Amino acid sequence: DRTRKGSPFGRMGTAEEIAEVALFLASNHARWMTGQILAVDGGQMLGAA
Repeated sequence: DRTRKGSPFGRMGTAEEIAEVALFLASNHARWMTGQILAVDGGQMLGAA
């Protein structure tokens, strides 16, 4: 519950949402991305509004 309250979306991410990011990174759309840290946390690092 505390994790959900700390998220701007008010919920946890789904497995499908995480898989979409993985598919993007494995695709040609991400071919110019190198050495990046990609936070896939639904904005939780920013905190709730």
